[in-house]
Amino acid sequence: MDGPTMMTDFRLPPAQRLHQAIIDNDMQVLRWLVDNNKIDDIGNREADANGWSSLMLAARYDRRDIFGYLLDLGHDEETVSTDAEGNT
Repeated sequence: MDGPTMMTDFRLPPAQRLHQAIIDNDMQVLRWLVDNNKIDDIGNREADANGWSSLMLAARYDRRDIFGYLLDLGHDEETVSTDAEGNT
């Protein structure tokens, strides 16, 4: 199946869809967003009220496949993930 798998995904802006896909452990939606150039910044801090990056969310929810995928995409290649308060 191509494209997002849940109707609620269509109601959210792409940046929030990325974070929701991580929380839902939905690699299909995540890949669709990336493959279709829907995400400008894979770190995607603006989608989270706490300033959590995509990588931080993947770690928080123990999404190991997604964590590895984000690293393969170059997430945190030049910087360390921190939240809005500077915590790692």
